[in-house]
Amino acid sequence: MKVTAKKVSGLGLALALLLGAGLARAGDLRYENPMLYAGLRDQVLAPLYQAMQAGDLGTIKRYLQGDTYEQYRILLERNKNYSQFLKNYYAGATFEVGQIVTVDRDYVADILIYWPTGQTSIVKLRVASTQNAPAGRIPSSVQSTSSGKSTYSVSPVTMRRPALPLLK
Repeated sequence: MKVTAKKVSGLGLALALLLGAGLARAGDLRYENPMLYAGLRDQVLAPLYQAMQAGDLGTIKRYLQGDTYEQYRILLERNKNYSQFLKNYYAGATFEVGQIVTVDRDYVADILIYWPTGQTSIVKLRVASTQNAPAGRIPSSVQSTSSGKSTYSVSPVTMRRPALPLLK
């Protein structure tokens, strides 16, 4: 078999694509720990986004703690229109949990929001255990603690589009 520059570069491209695909999966819980990924998706992130879409402020409050709660406290506790605003804002939107990676003892999740206009937003959320659970613990449910908070808290990592929209 005669080896040409085209064959070598083609082989290099194929090898780079294979290695790149492997690196893209590195740390992604979808591949490294599918059960943990499913637990975080189904027991933490999906209920939060369902609550946002329904304007369920009580459920949303259980997921926010510390600085994140303070950032939204006025809207969540005093703005009587915020629930309806959330319903309108997320009307027709669909959500998908993308990659989730472990960062220290927390998880960072990519949430894809598909808007009725055809646009897509990606929101990065940090999911932290409020019970100091070891990393890798599969959440069986997101039950409230005695303080009324979830056993997991969620906070935005990047804010290109706020995780919870602010009224303008």
